[in-house]
Amino acid sequence: MDVPLWAWLAVIAVFLAMLAIDLVAHLAVHVVSVREAAIWSGVCVSLGLGFGLVVWWAFGALSGGEYFAGYLIEKSLAVDNVFVFALIFTYFAVPRELQHRVLFYGVLGALVFRAIFGLRAMYFLFADLIDRFVYLKAGLAIILVFVGVKMLLLDLWKVPIWLSLSVIATTLTVAVLASLRATRTPDESAVTPDSPTPGRTPS
Repeated sequence: MDVPLWAWLAVIAVFLAMLAIDLVAHLAVHVVSVREAAIWSGVCVSLGLGFGLVVWWAFGALSGGEYFAGYLIEKSLAVDNVFVFALIFTYFAVPRELQHRVLFYGVLGALVFRAIFGLRAMYFLFADLIDRFVYLKAGLAIILVFVGVKMLLLDLWKVPIWLSLSVIATTLTVAVLASLRATRTPDESAVTPDSPTPGRTPS
């Protein structure tokens, strides 16, 4: 698919314009109502669907279908982020009137860091390393369970920050060390008593 330079520039311009409009529209700190959120969601979805129609018209049904398939997948995956955001806001007790600003700068920061570090380079880096951290997913699952229990006990007992950090740091450390031990190669194994030490020939 041959996309002219002006088309890329137009997409980038619309994207930056939407970021600017979103920022200006929410300069005043306030609680975002359901109606306001629904209107903004409708605008964003309409832009996404409209762009898909442009792709369909300009590049054919195949490219248009691929775009809409990717769009639906991204929207489905974005539902998980909503629960993560709610979890983080509850954990750190972020006031409702500040949540939009936190989300805006968080998403903007994610875009900037992706541009700086390169998402594909990071993928290949962690794809090679993730095979070694076989217990990391279990460690992360334990942390999520801990955070969930902490949220359930929020009205009864406020877990101290130092305790939360200790549990998270300990769980991650144990998971990483156990993974490295389980996946170490024979060359990385400790020297056995029968193995010759450097500078000494076996008798």
